[in-house]
Amino acid sequence: MNILTNIINLLSDDSKPLTSSFLQIKVLASRLQSTQLLEWVNKELSGYNKGDSIPEYRICTSLLMGNNLNGNTECKNHPFALLGLDAKIKDILEHVDFFNGIGALESFVLKNENLQIAVPTEVLELINDLYRQKGNPYFSAYSVYKSVTIDQIKQITTNIRNTALDLILSLENEFGYEIELNELIKKRDEANSIIQNIINNSGNNNIINIGNNNNQKGNL
Repeated sequence: MNILTNIINLLSDDSKPLTSSFLQIKVLASRLQSTQLLEWVNKELSGYNKGDSIPEYRICTSLLMGNNLNGNTECKNHPFALLGLDAKIKDILEHVDFFNGIGALESFVLKNENLQIAVPTEVLELINDLYRQKGNPYFSAYSVYKSVTIDQIKQITTNIRNTALDLILSLENEFGYEIELNELIKKRDEANSIIQNIINNSGNNNIINIGNNNNQKGNL
């Protein structure tokens, strides 16, 4: 079985871990000397650094929740209304950037539990000030976190799988499904041109975007 077909078979079977197919894509990128593809694969396998721009499929919405006292009443795991916060801060609190490698993301999926993501303690004061300014002087939040559903994590892994599959299918469509690796290596310049166009192409055809110009939500 040639390498493209093998990768496609792995990616199209969602019971197979992403790590297996991405290790094979790494071999392909190395043999083709495709630095851009190799960079993307390595980041997906090992995780992105905090200073990296990340693909949009790794950014998802979140719900800010926590525990608070309101006079003598205690509310637990309660969503906080953010209307009135600075727009930039509100945007940060309503999104989560996932820098984790694909193995970690798939381990979240296997646990099948919603995620609670810690936020800085300064957010407590922001929330308390916001509610008090709205006329609730007895409001006091004492813990806060971002909530992300397990379905959102599943969607990230699905998007990663689909992105990789689109790229490999593009190579297969160009060179045929029977091409062997040694023949593909002989056509590496043409293959790398296709890979580069896919990675760098702006607009709707852009399936991988990890450059510095990629949109990225900030972190507090």
